[in-house]
This record gives sequence, C-alpha cells and structure tokens, in this order.
Amino acid sequence: MSTDDLDCEGLPSFKRNHYFYGKLLSVEDFQIEQQYFVNKYRLINRLVHGTGIVSGLEVTKGIPIGTIEVSEGFALDGRGREVVLNTKFKCDLNQKYTPNDVGRERDLFVTIRYEETKVDPIPAPGETKTEFNMILEGAKIEVDWVPPDPSSTDTIFLAKISTKTRRKKICIEKIEDSAVVRGRTLTRVVIGKRKLA
Repeated sequence: MSTDDLDCEGLPSFKRNHYFYGKLLSVEDFQIEQQYFVNKYRLINRLVHGTGIVSGLEVTKGIPIGTIEVSEGFALDGRGREVVLNTKFKCDLNQKYTPNDVGRERDLFVTIRYEETKVDPIPAPGETKTEFNMILEGAKIEVDWVPPDPSSTDTIFLAKISTKTRRKKICIEKIEDSAVVRGRTLTRVVIGKRKLA
C-alpha cells in the first residue's frame, strides 16, 4: 500500500501530558492521557490495517427455522475501533420480525458496530452518589429490514438475509455476503484470514 492510498484528511493532532515534580493531576489530565493512546492505536488500525472483519463473524442459519447465528469474531470499523464479539449471537427472526402477510419476501441486513457501556458502579462524592468505574468495550449486532448506510464509518456489513414468510413464520431463503443499497454495493470485507482459537 502506498501513502497515496491512505486517507490522511483530517488527521488528528496528538497532545500528551508533560509530567514534572509537584504537578497537580486532574480528571482531565488522566482523560487526556487515555485519549492520547486510544487515538494513536485507532489511527494505526485505520490507516495500516483498514476496515473490515479480521476473524470470525460468520452469519449462518440456526435452529429452529427462522433463527440466525453470528459467530464470535473481531473487526475494525472505519474509525479504527476494535469491535469484539466474544460470545455467539443468536436471533430468532420470528420473535423480532413477524410480517403478517404470508408469502411476503423481504431482505434483512445484519451489521455489527462498536459499543461502549459504562459498568461497575462505585460510591462517588457529590449529588450523584454513585459513578461508573469502568467502560466496557464491545459490539452490537443489528438485524433490520432497513439497509445500512453504505457511507457509514460506524457499521460493518456482515450479511443480507433473503426471507419469505410461510404460515406466519419467517423462513431463510438465502444468506449473502453482498447487497446493492442505494446504487452502491455493500460487501462483507475480510481484512484477515485468521481463525479464532
């Protein structure tokens, strides 16, 4: 890959703490310290490794009929964030999406995106009395009739599922790794070939 291929527009400036004896450290100083390293590795992920699936995240038919599964896996989004799905995701399309008209054919789109959740509440001074101690990084799978935005840097396309309803049950006709949305082709992009151990 040549440097001409890299998207270098809008590269961030990096600011880090300068430590000296007697410096009073505030919450902002520690946040700047974290952001310095987080932004550096996300920039490297984005410009060196790219966007897409590194390992796993296969979408397959599950049991019973009308169920899908997404295998554990790892991906990088368009912002260089690491998207880790550490447990298999299962979705019963009949519970979540039930079209009333028998025989209707529709497409579902499966995407994954980075998600942060504040966890581990602890006592804190002031009016709030509790505050979250940690931020858990993870993934959110979305299964929707609405196609994803092809220009999104937040979502990673996993699959298009063609469905048909029979006797008010959704049957999976086909699972594909590409789809045309608003004139643009969405494709499941794999940037690595390693299998999870």
